[in-house]
Amino acid sequence: MEINIKNLVADSLFKLLKNNDINDISITKICNNASISRTSFYNNFNNILDVINYKFDLIIDNLYEIYYLNKKRNKDKYNLCKEILKYIEKNKEVFLIIINKFYFDFKNKLDDYFINKIDYKNYVITSGIIINIVIFYLNNKNIKELIEKNNIF
Repeated sequence: MEINIKNLVADSLFKLLKNNDINDISITKICNNASISRTSFYNNFNNILDVINYKFDLIIDNLYEIYYLNKKRNKDKYNLCKEILKYIEKNKEVFLIIINKFYFDFKNKLDDYFINKIDYKNYVITSGIIINIVIFYLNNKNIKELIEKNNIF
């Protein structure tokens, strides 16, 4: 099984971000946490910001895939919300870090991505759904319970 160094580095950074400010995290700390060399880091990234953007890209690609599959299967917006909630629940710790530490950067990247992939009306709806679900449910509700009870709204 081939190890994806980029994912290993991104996961390491986000584990460190749980308890540390971005300014307190060094590339050496990320590498030590991931059990990789600094050379491996620099073979894949130029700096810590590259790692953050890589993680954003992975998440946004996954969110778009949820949107696309939902649309392809002619599902309604309720189902889209439910699928997004499942994805957020699965990645709850990462989303909490993003919302609490990188909200505007993530929102801008999400906006740029979706506005180029879907028409404006669906972009506004989808982007709004994603951001509002993330903020509201991560901070206030048990997502898994809401999905199981079909009580999203």
